[in-house]
Amino acid sequence: MSYSQDDFLDQVAARLASYKRRQCQVLLQLLAYHCAEYATAAKVATEFPAQIPHLLALREEVVSQRWQYDPMAAAVAALDDIADQDDYPADMLGENLAFYAASATWLNLHDGKNRRFRQETLGCVELYLDMHIGIAADNSEGVLLDYLDDERRWRKHPHIAAVCTQLLGWLDQAA
Repeated sequence: MSYSQDDFLDQVAARLASYKRRQCQVLLQLLAYHCAEYATAAKVATEFPAQIPHLLALREEVVSQRWQYDPMAAAVAALDDIADQDDYPADMLGENLAFYAASATWLNLHDGKNRRFRQETLGCVELYLDMHIGIAADNSEGVLLDYLDDERRWRKHPHIAAVCTQLLGWLDQAA
């Protein structure tokens, strides 16, 4: 098994290549739900003020596992409108970004027109992995850097190894 981050993402992409839209939706639900564990109300509160109520509404739909299209679509549309404004600061905390991306991509798969759904799902997997690399870095007091400096070792970090195993399990679950 390869150990570089790119090799891991290539492995995920190879598995996603045979996935149908519904399988990607299942994976995105898992990603969004688990991102919501890290995109806490306290972290959402650090975002651009206009975004906060919409992120919280989206988070409530996901955490409650209602997955109602209309309220989620309204929250995502409002967030997109805010992001299009000139005074938008153009950055979102990693946990919130990964959560938003997985939720918005899940919504986008419902119209049946998106032909890039596998690539967009892979992008959400990458954001989830990046989020966890950031969490591991914050919690490891520099130890993670030793792992990241060596491409073959990055996946041996205990937190990253657990996340990779989790992602592969979710791919199996969605299949």
